[in-house]
Amino acid sequence: MKNLHVSGYLHFLPVEKDIHVGWNRYFPSIFILNGAALELMDRIAHDKPIETDEEIEAILKEFKKYKFLYEGDFPDGDPSRKDFENMVREEVKKPDRYAEAFFKEEKAYEDLKISR
Repeated sequence: MKNLHVSGYLHFLPVEKDIHVGWNRYFPSIFILNGAALELMDRIAHDKPIETDEEIEAILKEFKKYKFLYEGDFPDGDPSRKDFENMVREEVKKPDRYAEAFFKEEKAYEDLKISR
């Protein structure tokens, strides 16, 4: 495994015995975890060795997808926040780009709309 790290932005909420809902505050999707998944995450957080197989690799892939884990070393730590900030900046720029294209093409005002 290459330098796996647990995100510092995780939140977990117990929903029933041995079942938790988790999310990264900078990634708006929830993930359901059982005790074994939480234990795996704890082992990674404390740099304890983990034995991998296809099932563990699939779980780690999902953890990365939901930004529970990140790979590699980043000078500022967990990249989740920076990724979120970059996404927000890009979204904020969209209306300006739409308006610029609208005026450049000299469209009629009834054609002014922002697509989502």
